Amino acid sequence: MLELAFVILHYKTFKTTIDCVNSILNNVPEAPVVIVDNGSCNGTGKKLSEFYRNNAVVSVLCLENNLGFANGNNEGIYYIKKHYSPRFIAVMNNDTLIIQKNFLEIVVNEYEKSGFSVLGPQICTKDGIITSSPVEYIVDTKKKALVLLLKRRIKLLLNKLYLNRLIHDVGMVTKHSGKYNNLQRYENVKLHGACWIFSENFFKKFNGINSTTFLYFEEDILYLEIKKKGLLTVYNPELKIIHLEDVSTNSITKSNREKNIFVLENEIQSLRTLIKILN
Repeated sequence: MLELAFVILHYKTFKTTIDCVNSILNNVPEAPVVIVDNGSCNGTGKKLSEFYRNNAVVSVLCLENNLGFANGNNEGIYYIKKHYSPRFIAVMNNDTLIIQKNFLEIVVNEYEKSGFSVLGPQICTKDGIITSSPVEYIVDTKKKALVLLLKRRIKLLLNKLYLNRLIHDVGMVTKHSGKYNNLQRYENVKLHGACWIFSENFFKKFNGINSTTFLYFEEDILYLEIKKKGLLTVYNPELKIIHLEDVSTNSITKSNREKNIFVLENEIQSLRTLIKILN
């Protein structure tokens, strides 16, 4: 039985995707890779298809439209399940890099130990700074979600009225209490969406990622849905990747205001999904 396959969601940034795939082929050469071109309008999907035309390991799916993070990745998941049926499916941003020859070995060992549904690696920047996983802040109550929804709506209105100078940050600014030591292993935690490794246990309960969002808060949604099913998430710092961060989002938008509006509109949509789950 095939152990591991990869889904890489591509949008516009050709070289970034090539670098990501090369990092997989160099470190997990036996694993099939499915690149999902998420409706790129700059011809890079077709360019990737040509580039990998004679590669038996890499497949390229070209979608007509941008389906967003969850649905784009789901297209790759469905393709892998249909053609390969591996024990594990790794869903990775195209701005990430595998850096370990024993990547698969660590995944298998962790699964034999814990039977995880979703596994998350330690995430580092290119200069080696450890960031973001496990994720400390979780939107796990209806009150939190409603407060965030109200703030996002106010910020969106200010941006659309060209009053964005009145606000400083469109993102979710939270104080970190130091709850997690990212050098330690944790169970039942929220995992950073740059890399999720789904096991066969996950697919016994779910067909894929929640498909009702376009972008943002997928981490909270996944955490809450897995918790409801009594399944297990694991953060294992033995597993490591590099994350270049925001390459795809930056390729979508041009100005800071345009990026803010894009982020806010999609956060609002995702918060509505979160509120439904919390209800």
